[in-house]
Amino acid sequence: MNRFWCTPEEAAEFIWRVLSIAQGGEVFVPRLPSFWIRDLAWVVAPEARIEIIGIRPGERLSEILIGPEESRYAFRSGEFFMLIPPLGGGQPPPGAVRVKEGFCYDSERNDWWLDPMDIAVRLGLSIAIARAA
Repeated sequence: MNRFWCTPEEAAEFIWRVLSIAQGGEVFVPRLPSFWIRDLAWVVAPEARIEIIGIRPGERLSEILIGPEESRYAFRSGEFFMLIPPLGGGQPPPGAVRVKEGFCYDSERNDWWLDPMDIAVRLGLSIAIARAA
């Protein structure tokens, strides 16, 4: 399984950044790195035995922040995506590019991944532990 990663500080910074361009009605989605759950487990508990048990009812293999049905309203602008509703809403910022119809922003098909060292640094863990991963 994989997920997106965002620290509380990154979330707050993102909110402050998009507030200056928000016009009302838009949805802003940050570009975030993905990580594998097994890597997180390995970094947090490097000596633990990890057993893959498979997916349980209700669980997802990856996270979806923009689904294909929303792609017709989505634009990419630098480090974020912006969804503009068809009836009322803002305009994309200068330089924003409309994503392709059917686009899906999910943690599995992401082009930005954290490795175990990145995860350890984001958690404030010792680099020695991260190197063991």
